Amino acid sequence: MGLVISIYSKAAFKEFILPSVKNADHEITLRSNYFRLKEDLKLHLEVLDGIWKIKRDKYYSIVNENRRVEYANLEDGSGLTLHSIFQDAIHLFVKWVDSSLHVYRKFSLYGVNEIQIGRSPENHICYDYRGMVSKHHAVIKRSNKGFEIVNSGQNGIYVNSVWTKSGMELKFGSYINILGLHMVYLGDVLAIDAADERVRIDEKFLKTFHLSENATMYLKADNRKSVGIGGITYHRAPRNYEKLDSGTIEIEAPPEKGEEKKKSLFASIGPSLTMSLPMLLGGFLMAFSRAKRGNTSLYMYSGL
Repeated sequence: MGLVISIYSKAAFKEFILPSVKNADHEITLRSNYFRLKEDLKLHLEVLDGIWKIKRDKYYSIVNENRRVEYANLEDGSGLTLHSIFQDAIHLFVKWVDSSLHVYRKFSLYGVNEIQIGRSPENHICYDYRGMVSKHHAVIKRSNKGFEIVNSGQNGIYVNSVWTKSGMELKFGSYINILGLHMVYLGDVLAIDAADERVRIDEKFLKTFHLSENATMYLKADNRKSVGIGGITYHRAPRNYEKLDSGTIEIEAPPEKGEEKKKSLFASIGPSLTMSLPMLLGGFLMAFSRAKRGNTSLYMYSGL
């Protein structure tokens, strides 16, 4: 469980999960190349006694409930606007979540030509956040290539984290975000994060996708050939494997240990004697030399 901050600029959006820390400072850096800002912007946050706050900085001001403030608490459902000194407007939406992962429900698009999205109850997907979603905000409709999403709301839509004011052709895996409403286009299936209580789906119109019931129907609609027992073709990224060499490798057995010949006594002690003889000879010569010097001294003393 934790807080998630959704940050929206006029060009892109991104979610940040606040860390599980106590009584600490924290920074979030908004990269200019991603959010299309004039400069990178660092947001200064702190958590004290479990309460997160965002603090004003010389590079941006905070607007909360149409008032400029020095700091603002980050609570579930709160929304803030930041104005940078470079005239960039950034919107922050805060949500308390049980898990950092989105849990999606899948709905069949077979036989569906158009899906209305907006805050008005008559939409097929009804959603609003702080009054920023238009009554009729967007439409997902069938096209010659599959489906496309068309914006009709004042605040636009985000496809693959990129803001668009008009619309965009959807490709398999396209990620759609409308001010906190998360959807993923999967060809014949639309996955919707419906865990948020603000999301209401007309399930009489959008039917829950069941693979076992709809597999044959989708294959016929898309003119695809069935493969395997289940009649479903799964696609994944290609994997390249190095070619394996095969063959028989012969490993020679280690040589047998030969029998050692019994050594004679001289052969056993010979090397030791060879090493000790020079030492004995050196000691004998040293003793002889000292003795000789001693006799010479004695003779000289007697002569005196």
